[in-house]
Amino acid sequence: MLELIHNDHKNLAILIQLLRERHAALVEKGEVNYSLIRDVVDYMQDYADKYHHKVEDVVYDYYLTHVCHQDAENNKLAQEHKKLELNTDELRTMLDMILNDCVIPLDQFAEKLGEFIELQQSHMDYEEEHVLPELEAKMSPSDWQAVADQFPVCPGATFEEAKATAQRLDPLFGQQVAEQYKELAKRLQKRSECVSV
Repeated sequence: MLELIHNDHKNLAILIQLLRERHAALVEKGEVNYSLIRDVVDYMQDYADKYHHKVEDVVYDYYLTHVCHQDAENNKLAQEHKKLELNTDELRTMLDMILNDCVIPLDQFAEKLGEFIELQQSHMDYEEEHVLPELEAKMSPSDWQAVADQFPVCPGATFEEAKATAQRLDPLFGQQVAEQYKELAKRLQKRSECVSV
């Protein structure tokens, strides 16, 4: 399960970097591709907020309750996930307004996009540096099986079944790219080809 989470983080890091580049172009030159940014934000709402974070919440709730024997009410991870969802909703609303020809000052959009990027990066860093190493060190194989039994998408699935389901569910990096993300997928493919040359 940790491998699934790490893999999602690698994919999200690619998107965050793309947003950083778009943000820099916006700040330096006033260039902005609102549709591209919206596609990234949509993906983060559709996959990260609705699926990826739910998996992390199930794992971490189990860890707090059954391994640490702590009250899950003070779950910093779940609180951060709620904050990310609100921030993503706010940016998505702003993008919708802009794409529907509402006038939003460029500096206001740049500030909101910068806040979104930093919040996403900070959260992922917190998970990679603190949460995931703690889970890896303290959870036993039987703990991981108990978590797999609660897997939000396929309860009781083996790790391989959960992994296959995750690959089917991911509408951008999964086995099949959803229609709405085809342009974004092409953009990411071109970027990776330029980087590897």
